Amino acid sequence: MKKQFIFLLLCMSASAHAEIYKCTDATGATSYQQKPCLKKDDSYAIDVKTGTHIAITEKKDQRLQQELERQKQAVEARKKQLLEQQWDEGARAEQSITQVLIQNNPKKFSIYAIPPYRIKQLPPVAQQFKHRLPEIEKLRRLAAQKALETKRCIRVESDELSPRSKKTELVVLVDCSSGESFYFNESELTK
Repeated sequence: MKKQFIFLLLCMSASAHAEIYKCTDATGATSYQQKPCLKKDDSYAIDVKTGTHIAITEKKDQRLQQELERQKQAVEARKKQLLEQQWDEGARAEQSITQVLIQNNPKKFSIYAIPPYRIKQLPPVAQQFKHRLPEIEKLRRLAAQKALETKRCIRVESDELSPRSKKTELVVLVDCSSGESFYFNESELTK
């Protein structure tokens, strides 16, 4: 009865803290207190609002597991960021080659013929292939050049990744000022 009365008093005084601790020492004596038990005691945290309790070691394991999961997610997010940065840098290198080609051949290319793709602002069709962004930029340039080689394309007006693209084979659509449109697949362009 005395223990129950003490427990009730502790519960009432601990309501501001919402947790009390049940400690059992080596002799088997049980006590209730507002501060954590000694390390050598078996201890449980009791939530007085819900009436639930959890072993302190289990609670520590849960916190550790949550922290490990948070760190794992942070590492994965950083990996993704670094990969996207790498793809973007590779694409920019290809884009600079394309821009030199356009500037040196103003009669063959509209100034906006091959607008650069940016990793953060990819058109929907290119979004699914963003891991191949440097290759896409190179293929777009090669497709424009191949269209001009046909002599049916006088000037390249636009050059985009086509919705016909698949994971195994990218397809580029080139529109020309002559009204001609060309579809080139990856295998044609990389021969």
